[in-house]
Amino acid sequence: MIAPLDPRAAHIACLRANWPDVLSLHGGRPPKLIDMDRELVDALIDLPLGFGLCGPLEPELAENAPFFLKVAGFSFHDMPVFHLTEGRIDDVESLRLMVRELSPRMRWSLAALRRDGVTPQLELHPWREIEPHLEFRCFFRNGDLVGISQADPAQVFPALVADARAIELELRDFVGAFIDDLPIENVVADVYFMRVQGALSPRLMELNPLVTGTGSGLFTSIAPQSLDGGFRYRSDSV
Repeated sequence: MIAPLDPRAAHIACLRANWPDVLSLHGGRPPKLIDMDRELVDALIDLPLGFGLCGPLEPELAENAPFFLKVAGFSFHDMPVFHLTEGRIDDVESLRLMVRELSPRMRWSLAALRRDGVTPQLELHPWREIEPHLEFRCFFRNGDLVGISQADPAQVFPALVADARAIELELRDFVGAFIDDLPIENVVADVYFMRVQGALSPRLMELNPLVTGTGSGLFTSIAPQSLDGGFRYRSDSV
């Protein structure tokens, strides 16, 4: 669980103001952001049922589906329903299935944002078909790259194991191109590779503040002594 002292609300507000330009500069596609009204936020904090989200989201399906939804900075990935579709929302049925219950992290974030006077937002991220072994988390502390991990820490990907060195070098070159553009110094950047005419091309997918609850991938934690600047990928099933 995220520590209450993390200044997440201020960081999210800063990222919202800056990340569309950063994403566009480095091959990403910014999400559509929808402000949540206070009545809806209060209801979601009081009860975990998320059906109230259907009101603002159903009209967006025609123009924006398929998309990946985040509520107040968090996805549904820690909820059981997420693994049925990997978070993809295509239509009313998949939307209602996804939002039927909010995670504790979402409700915590909603309460923290409300407390700090920041309007929570719904984030509709364009859906991307990503090869699982080509998605990574890049961790930045005080403006420096302090670690890269494969995004899915549970899997062994033979294709990644075989090309690990080349992929690492490509990632480090790519990170060097956007590190000066980061809106805040403590950030986790989600990066993936897409295939362009048979060649791998890195893209910046998402930026989030680096806080206590940030998933650390294959690093033990996001503590300074754990994030040692290395490139972590799983090469065995142990």
